[in-house]
Amino acid sequence: MQGYFAKWGEEGIFDLKFEFEQLLMLISSRCLLGKEVRENMFDEVHTLFHEIESSMTLMSFLFPYLPTPVNRQRDRARIRLTQILSDVVESRKSYGRVEEDTLQKLIDSEYEDGNPTTVAEVVGLIMSLIFAGKRTSSLASTWTASCLLSHPVFLRAAIEEQQRVTKKYKGGLDYNAFLEMDTLHCCIKEALRMHPPAAMLVRRTHKPFKVQTKQGKQYEIPQDHRGNSYNSQQ
Repeated sequence: MQGYFAKWGEEGIFDLKFEFEQLLMLISSRCLLGKEVRENMFDEVHTLFHEIESSMTLMSFLFPYLPTPVNRQRDRARIRLTQILSDVVESRKSYGRVEEDTLQKLIDSEYEDGNPTTVAEVVGLIMSLIFAGKRTSSLASTWTASCLLSHPVFLRAAIEEQQRVTKKYKGGLDYNAFLEMDTLHCCIKEALRMHPPAAMLVRRTHKPFKVQTKQGKQYEIPQDHRGNSYNSQQ
């Protein structure tokens, strides 16, 4: 990650959304897909995922089989991506090659009756994991960075906190170091509150409370009540 951002330099103009998508795809391909994809086919796989993600429109959601250009692009990208990942899974199974990644965990998984996972199941699961993690993470990162850049006071506080924590851990950044960045956590949570990456969020109340409308009408929200909120900005 440090090597990726080193190319930015001290100043310049960058497309935050593109950069974070690229970075998250690099992380996902290494952790989930393994070195075969990361070292040999990253550019093609990244392009295919982008084409599928670009087709996630309201029209495609309501009419997924409509013969539109977007749906055709989605289907072509999915077929090619399925072929690439299937070849990787079958190659590992055939040659008995074992890697340390999530893809290998799915390949080695078995059902309660002892039957192994099929190639199609592994490919479907790994594609779902990448979409679930990469899309929400890239959107959350983009909005957090955008909000921080728009509020210099909080940006300065987040930078000073990172410098302090990094110095404590002697320049190394691991999970424990990030847990100590309370300011950054608050900035991320506020960005997610204002710009939730999911189209719909389900919330549960931890304790009962009352709300009052502008017209003066009161509503009691009981504990454990579940409510949906929709993000109209996507």
